[in-house]
Amino acid sequence: MVGICYGQTSGATADDSIVTGAVGALGVQGLADSESTGAQPAKEPPQVLLQLQLRNAKGQLLAYIEGTRIVSMRPALLNQYLDTIPGKQIIMKEDKMYELIQFQRPEPTVIRSHSMAMFVLMARIDDKNQNVLMINHDAYQVEPGDRATVYWTIIRQVQ
Repeated sequence: MVGICYGQTSGATADDSIVTGAVGALGVQGLADSESTGAQPAKEPPQVLLQLQLRNAKGQLLAYIEGTRIVSMRPALLNQYLDTIPGKQIIMKEDKMYELIQFQRPEPTVIRSHSMAMFVLMARIDDKNQNVLMINHDAYQVEPGDRATVYWTIIRQVQ
């Protein structure tokens, strides 16, 4: 089971992962694997792009936002989750092989008004829902009946 939850500007969510740094979309530098699993981090940190489409109850596009600020990443858990995603493509970049992993997740229809400013990729690992990746983005307001579709693009180096 995989879900994506989101934070609101009016309150923070509890997170036991370590904040590891942030840079622009498709560019992550210096992230360390802080997991206690003993797994080694990838040769290069994964590159991540979050894209959000917000539509109202009539299906009209209200907002398109790209997440550009990685707040935290748990590389060992993220890699464990990415291993389960089907349909990966192999690409070459600067004479290195990478996996291009793309997937989308529709969010439930909004039932109350609030501001959105953060998405958390949650994955079911070791029989627990785990926060594997948290991305902050420009805030936007949602109203009852609105629906967000979340698109993830993740590139990781092949071992």
